[in-house]
Amino acid sequence: MVLQANKHSSERHFAVGDMVYLKLHPFRRNLLNNSSLHKLAAWYFGPFRVLRKIRAVAYELELPSTTRVHPVFHVSLLKKHVGPSAPLVQSLPPVDDQGQFALEPEAILGCKLIRRHNLPVTQILVQWKLTQLEDATWEDLSVIQAQFPHFSTVAAPTNEILVDKDSF
Repeated sequence: MVLQANKHSSERHFAVGDMVYLKLHPFRRNLLNNSSLHKLAAWYFGPFRVLRKIRAVAYELELPSTTRVHPVFHVSLLKKHVGPSAPLVQSLPPVDDQGQFALEPEAILGCKLIRRHNLPVTQILVQWKLTQLEDATWEDLSVIQAQFPHFSTVAAPTNEILVDKDSF
């Protein structure tokens, strides 16, 4: 059994000063239940600099001061950065007091009407605060209104209502 398990494992070693990407996908909390595109979201964040090697499988990273995530990670969550030495840093998502990822909607980019269980459902394209425009997701209007009652959904572009004619 050891031979079979070792076929799929790989040795990873990082030196102090190396740039690595951090995998956060296992710790992601599904913010919205109806979103089906979580598997297309970013799996790795960074790159971040390795500050020190704690043990053979634990490394401390230089994270931004605004993050509230513990800076020590297992080697299985790290991936070596290959490329220029001064890369563009993708920031970690914000975390609330309970340690959960806290995302707030910033703007509504579009809306569409889809069919779910033979009933029409309005979905809106939401751009989240502190994220890039490419990370906008389609969410149910009723879910956004329930989770974020202070967010004004009246600003939805009415001229961009799309109807999926194949589903009706």
